[in-house]
Amino acid sequence: MLLRHQSVFELQLEAGSYDLVYDSGCFHHIPPHRRNAYVALVSRALKPGGLFGLACFRPEGGSGYWDQEVYERRSMGGGLGYAEERLREIWSSTFRVRVLRRMNKPSTESGLFGEPFLWALLAQKM
Repeated sequence: MLLRHQSVFELQLEAGSYDLVYDSGCFHHIPPHRRNAYVALVSRALKPGGLFGLACFRPEGGSGYWDQEVYERRSMGGGLGYAEERLREIWSSTFRVRVLRRMNKPSTESGLFGEPFLWALLAQKM
C-alpha cells in the first residue's frame, strides 16, 4: 500500500485510471478560486462513467462565509457549507449527479457514520 501526504493539486494521477474517487471532507476546505481546478482534477482521474463520492458540509455545518468573505477575512472559517443548488451547479458541469441527500445520523450501535450537517453526493462522469 502506498500512502502519500501532499496537496491534492500536486498529485500525479494517471488520467482516466480510476473507477471511483471518494472525497470525505476535502472539498469544503478548498478555496473558491481552486474549485474548478479540483472538479477538473477529479474528472481527469476518472474513467468514462466513473463515480465520484463526496461528503461535505451543508450550510449549517460550514463557516457560513460566502466566497467573497473568504478573501476579505483571509480565512475559510473551518470550511465552507454548500446549498444543494450550489453543489449541483458545481458538479453538474462534468458529472451527472445521481444522488444528493442530507446524511442521516445512525444509531450508535449500528457502527455506521452520518451527520445531518453533511451532504452525501454520488455523481457519475459523463
